[in-house]
Amino acid sequence: MPHFEPFSGLRYTPSMTLNDVICPPYDIISPDQREIYANRSSANAIHVELPSEDGNYSNRYEHAASVWREWIDSGTVLHDPATSLYVYRMTPSNGRSTTGIVGALRLEEPGDSILPHEETISKDKTDRLELLRHCKANISPIWGLSLASGLASLYGDLLSDVPTAVAVDSDGVVHELWVISDAAVVDRICEVMGSSPIVIADGHHRFETALAYAGEAADPGSLGVGEGSGLVMAFIVELSDEQMTVMPIHRLVKLSPSGSIPQADIIDAFKTFFEVLPLESGDSGAAENEPDDNGSKDNKPDDSGSLTWPSRPSSEGRMEGRMVLVLHGQIFELIRRDRDNEMVVDSSIVRQALSALDIPDGNVSYTSEPDAAVESVSTGKADFAILMRSVTVSQIAAYAREKKRMPPKSTYFWPKPRTGMVFRSLY
Repeated sequence: MPHFEPFSGLRYTPSMTLNDVICPPYDIISPDQREIYANRSSANAIHVELPSEDGNYSNRYEHAASVWREWIDSGTVLHDPATSLYVYRMTPSNGRSTTGIVGALRLEEPGDSILPHEETISKDKTDRLELLRHCKANISPIWGLSLASGLASLYGDLLSDVPTAVAVDSDGVVHELWVISDAAVVDRICEVMGSSPIVIADGHHRFETALAYAGEAADPGSLGVGEGSGLVMAFIVELSDEQMTVMPIHRLVKLSPSGSIPQADIIDAFKTFFEVLPLESGDSGAAENEPDDNGSKDNKPDDSGSLTWPSRPSSEGRMEGRMVLVLHGQIFELIRRDRDNEMVVDSSIVRQALSALDIPDGNVSYTSEPDAAVESVSTGKADFAILMRSVTVSQIAAYAREKKRMPPKSTYFWPKPRTGMVFRSLY
């Protein structure tokens, strides 16, 4: 079973305004967004989370390490006096909170205790590894899902207390942190956390990188940092409908110039796996995915003749949501022919349809914003798009218990924990 323990976190000094110094996880920050966060404050977490080049250093990781050491030396970030767990709650404007515990999770090869929930796309992990080597700190947490029932009830009473730290991000999400140093409470939470497997929800690559670094640090010939490298900071949430908001990740497909596929052939390929029903469409926009008060979803043009899709689709009634195939000038609803088999995620079926078209994985890109997906088709950046439905919590749990992985980019957990609420040193 997984091992979870408290740690002495590093947090910004209370004199800092947290709104100015938190930032999103590194892998969802665009270059333009990075500049915005960097300009907010010289103490913004972005300067370490996603460091810039600086002529005074041989690489940007040395720059990050210098900034990190300066923050510690100057008291910009301070060690909590006792080893602690951290209750972390995120509340967007719709009031649907996600609450979990930040602690240190023991690193081990995925197996019985640690369960990846989806396949990963191969990418260079050197970036995060170099950051670990230079800073010797977990700057942002991975996100895990605990299969332990009732975990949330162990810290629910604490949420009535005044939080230790509060911040509001640029999306209006309220981030609150409570420090738990009571030994009895900490021990009980860690005991329950260790009673069931933990599913990696977000941060597969960071987990793999931390595991690789732990191996380096354990080498007798290395300048390792001791036991601290054998753990990784993790935000763990109970896997339940009450705690999770899971959004879809949409598929954008770009055909190579030599492999152009007629739209009729694309439609035929999807007909093998879906009923393909034409929808009315204007010159721009996308299909609607917001349920009405009865939980149904109406996909009709607005007064301008365009179809619209909200930037943040509702998480409610998501299995009743629609999948949509967006082609140039045509929009189709996709209804799975095997729709009684809800434990097979939509992304698996879409992958089969794309495989039937001989479309390589490299020709598929992803976005959590449906408007952006449709705009990519209308501007020619993509040849077609598939607007996906959200994966359900029951599907995630079923895959986890059977130790199966979903296809890459099947889930988008939202909101995202902010870097800067708490840091963890490895020594």
